[in-house]
Amino acid sequence: MEFVEYRAVLKFLMKKGLSFSSAKAEFTSVYGSDKVSETFIRKYYTEFKHGRENIFDEPRPGRPLEIDHSGIAAGARSAIDADPKATTESLSVIFNVSKGTMLDIIHKELGLRNLSAKWVPHMLNQAQKQQWWPQK
Repeated sequence: MEFVEYRAVLKFLMKKGLSFSSAKAEFTSVYGSDKVSETFIRKYYTEFKHGRENIFDEPRPGRPLEIDHSGIAAGARSAIDADPKATTESLSVIFNVSKGTMLDIIHKELGLRNLSAKWVPHMLNQAQKQQWWPQK
């Protein structure tokens, strides 16, 4: 949020009618010369002068920082309950995600691990062990 504040101050100084050199001097007198570079000040001063209104970062292309896998996790849980021998590859095809993502969902969100080609919860108690591997 620090840079948002700096951009807001630069926008204010530009709207106030100060020249670049005056705005830079005012900015460095308040924040010091070690906070941001002259290039930063020049870039945003010029952008505000040419009509930029937004002081926040522009959206960037590429991979989102966080993805909500709760819907996929719920579907994967029901698919694994229906077929405990389902492979990571088959589940990743069903839910249209990579194998690595499906492994992360299974291990981190569902808390399962692959044991004897079956997805089972970590740390089973005796009752759960009987449920998963009934005695014959």
